[in-house]
Amino acid sequence: MEFNVKYSYARNGEVLESVESVEIDVPKDIQKEELVRLICDEIREKTGHVGVKYLYEVD
Repeated sequence: MEFNVKYSYARNGEVLESVESVEIDVPKDIQKEELVRLICDEIREKTGHVGVKYLYEVD
């Protein structure tokens, strides 16, 4: 599934916002917390934004 995600991340002590489109395989019967973790992991891998803090919007 493809998700458009607005999120915040930390860089040099500053909180910044960004928007990314990520595509992940979503297992059937996944729990919300696990889906959020998968999305955050994919954002980190794709962008290098290791300080992903909060997902504001997920479409």
